[in-house]
Amino acid sequence: MKKLIFLLILSLTLNAQNWNNTEWLFYAPDGSDVSSCADKNAIHMIYFKNSFLKYARISSDGTVELSDVSITTGSDIGYAKINSINGSLFVSYYKADKIRIAKSTNLGSTWSSNLSDYSVKNTGFNSLETYINGWDIHIAWSEKRIGDPNKYDTHYAKFNTSDPAWYDYKRVTDTETNGGEEPSIVVSSDRVHITYSQYYEIHNRDKIISTSQWQSTENVPYNDTAFVAYVPLKYLYTDDNYLRVVYKYVHSYWESIEYVGQAYRPISGGSWTQDATAYSTENTPITVQTADNKVHLFYYDAYYDENYHKTITGTTWTTVEIFNNLFTDITSAGNDIFRIYYEEIDHAFRYQQYDAAPLTPQNFSATTYNNHPKITWSSCNEPDVYNGGSIKVYRGYEDEVGFISYMLAATLSGNSTSWVDNEVTLSSPRTGTKYFYKVSSVDIGAKESPATIPIQIYGIGPLWKTGEDNDNSNIKTFSLSQNYPNPFNPSTTINYQIPKEGFVTLKIYDALGREVITLVSELKSRGRFAAKFDASSIASGVYIYTLKVNEFTQSRKMLLVK
Repeated sequence: MKKLIFLLILSLTLNAQNWNNTEWLFYAPDGSDVSSCADKNAIHMIYFKNSFLKYARISSDGTVELSDVSITTGSDIGYAKINSINGSLFVSYYKADKIRIAKSTNLGSTWSSNLSDYSVKNTGFNSLETYINGWDIHIAWSEKRIGDPNKYDTHYAKFNTSDPAWYDYKRVTDTETNGGEEPSIVVSSDRVHITYSQYYEIHNRDKIISTSQWQSTENVPYNDTAFVAYVPLKYLYTDDNYLRVVYKYVHSYWESIEYVGQAYRPISGGSWTQDATAYSTENTPITVQTADNKVHLFYYDAYYDENYHKTITGTTWTTVEIFNNLFTDITSAGNDIFRIYYEEIDHAFRYQQYDAAPLTPQNFSATTYNNHPKITWSSCNEPDVYNGGSIKVYRGYEDEVGFISYMLAATLSGNSTSWVDNEVTLSSPRTGTKYFYKVSSVDIGAKESPATIPIQIYGIGPLWKTGEDNDNSNIKTFSLSQNYPNPFNPSTTINYQIPKEGFVTLKIYDALGREVITLVSELKSRGRFAAKFDASSIASGVYIYTLKVNEFTQSRKMLLVK
């Protein structure tokens, strides 16, 4: 009964589901290893089928755009990882005692199966992980130790995709008596971080990028002396403050007792901290990091018989939801998560997107073009914006009393990176009006990002001011006038106009942003209107009134004096 009550309460208090509908992808003969990555173009997936390494391309809505494309073949292919770099796709994989790089420049339609290769030091290859930083693929792998087949060594090398060439090889476990295997790798602003397992311990070693010096090996702590870290199931992440390891560990005698936990340390070195929070688990926990630096953890809890989705920020674990299926692979772009899993019932791959609001457009700036304002921003890296989404451009102006009103000036395709405002001509501060511009991203699910910080220019162009003519046909713009009288006691009138039919709300708020009263909430045709605010029962102070009609929003202040 306790378990049932807990699950009921949890199910009622979880955040609203952000997962889109599950999409069926294609049949596969078995649930082979899968690697995926996401960029602005699509979700890219590689998998093994009948001794072939295959590629598939999936749109953010789950449409299979391309599948069953052969990259290479061979009975000894393994440990493949796919990455996207500046519009090209790269697959790092093991074959015939070499790490090989395959490349596609046309979104996976054709492949160069051996762009470059790197000979490993010994046979007995057993893992490979990659991390992208700029043009570089940082690769960590493990293979049997030369002269001691009962132990493994972890190795590292960097492949530059623009040369192309290999650099900075290192046997990372050269100071370890017992070697180390199953590495994870991540790169921060000044370090390469690699963790690996050594029997039932987790070790970490950093390389300082500027000096190419490898630091001393560190032990990563785990929760309880009765437990040992089950290191092959570990994940390594960085954010602005921490290097973080998320791992599964088991009881030293009863391996059916399993938990998932984390340890962390300052990103530039220092002592490791063991997080006391841990959760019981079975199967393989899956993690991914999104652009907001949250680490998302997906795992099966045997005690409650549920699959959980939690996030880790700093030392805080937050339960997001309960979900249905564990994953074969998972990747992210922006704050969206894309999962691919294999369904044993019908032997097919399936896909689902965790659809978060898109990111604010980056590198927003202003220039000029033919004496008009031109604003620019970087191309979006989220597939559900770049392909089928949109960019919204908002133009605002500062009126005679210092209030800024914004209206939607343009809706552009999601892959656009600039816009020229031909309705505004640049001018000097003395002769012009202060105009403000900001942009936001909108994905195909209609989720909109926060807008950029506004950019200000002076220009001559459209203003949304109330005209003197009472003929409604002459109303061309939205307008919210200053209330009259102001200051007032006990009542005042608010005038406004709308140039087309829309649902109108006019609300009064106090200085803390709390709603006081709704004066208008109804569908109205084009026209000029007046609303009276009776404040006889309200205390003196500053109040704010806000008009919303379709895309238009404007607020003004007023003063009640008694």
